[in-house]
Amino acid sequence: MRSEELLRQLIRESMLRLYDGTEAEYGSTSHVEDLDRIINELQHLKRTLRSGPKRLQNRKEIHRIQSAIEAIRYLRNGAKRLGIRSGLIAEGGLKIPGGSDKKLNPALVGQAIKVYENLLGQWNSYLESTGHDPVKPIKPVGSVSYYSQDAADRPSAEYGDIDYLVELPVTHREGDDEKVRRQSENAAKREYEQLFVDFLNSARPAEVDIELTLKPGSSPYMVIVTLPGGELVQVDTVTTYPRYAEWMKGRYTPERGVKGYLIGNIYKSLGDHLVMSVGTQGVAIKSREGKRVPAKFQKDVKIENVSTDIGNFLVDIAAYLMGDTLDPHPLLVGNPGVDKDNVDMRSLVKGIKGLALTLETGGDYDALDMMNAIKAHYEENLRRNVEQKKARGLNEKDYQKLLKMNDAAVRMMSEEFGL
Repeated sequence: MRSEELLRQLIRESMLRLYDGTEAEYGSTSHVEDLDRIINELQHLKRTLRSGPKRLQNRKEIHRIQSAIEAIRYLRNGAKRLGIRSGLIAEGGLKIPGGSDKKLNPALVGQAIKVYENLLGQWNSYLESTGHDPVKPIKPVGSVSYYSQDAADRPSAEYGDIDYLVELPVTHREGDDEKVRRQSENAAKREYEQLFVDFLNSARPAEVDIELTLKPGSSPYMVIVTLPGGELVQVDTVTTYPRYAEWMKGRYTPERGVKGYLIGNIYKSLGDHLVMSVGTQGVAIKSREGKRVPAKFQKDVKIENVSTDIGNFLVDIAAYLMGDTLDPHPLLVGNPGVDKDNVDMRSLVKGIKGLALTLETGGDYDALDMMNAIKAHYEENLRRNVEQKKARGLNEKDYQKLLKMNDAAVRMMSEEFGL
């Protein structure tokens, strides 16, 4: 039996008896937290081997420990997904018991962001003192993207959560292929996550609830800050890297006054149809033996980055697929992507129609079939989103409200597509 298979079997069969002797159901919070403790202990061991007179002799052992960490992390993620599906774990990432102390309105969001940005400044001072490059605060994203405008004309607006985009430093070597570049980015994310934990543990900033922020089984980037009035508010750190920063400013900004998942699923539905990823790392393609494959494929795949230009990504997709034969349709020329300073769902849908009409001229796509397929993906993705929210405890009134929003969004797409 291969070591990975043996480890998987041990996790499933033996790890349900936890370190403290208690038993836990596979995929439960206790089970996932126990795996996190193992990962943390192995990470600590790896760090100790990196120092001292024998650190060079320990390179092979360090590599083996890292392989074990990655294997357990993979299994932990699988257990967590199963726990969420089975209801053993509540999805959504809220660390504060019962949620935030008050409804998130523009005033509270403004206070939380000010506290969070000050915290990032303290972290950067810590990073400088330890010889590490600083992080770059970018902007609030997601539902709170417009909190400043809302404070002026919609002071009673309410938000589900607070997301803040932060750029992490990463170094790429000239000539690295896409897979190696992404490995470097993932390594930087892991390194800076640990550096953030080290900062919180050493500096103990007063405006952070350390215990809740470092709760086992959750990301330390989900930060629980204390506002001047004593309220606890969660701010989720959305990490990116220099080459995606401009892309993410638009990709993670919804249309003002519209639920973010409605536009997010437009990107996803386009990617589902074209077998591309239109996510946090721009437009990317995975291929195996020259054929595009879904993002979940990991083995023997080639990764290509098609675009990181949020304002022109639809044209970039057309250029990738058509090459020298590209003759963009006027609707695509007028709607080449998303204006990150004026995000508009209708404009995006018009651009997708322009893309379909453009691809049709190459002979490999039927525009009507493509638009019908994207609409079908969109309707299904929206339905799945809402049903997941209901399974996590969404009340019937809000559930029906979201269903109406879904219907309106699908009708809008149908109108713009002319279906």
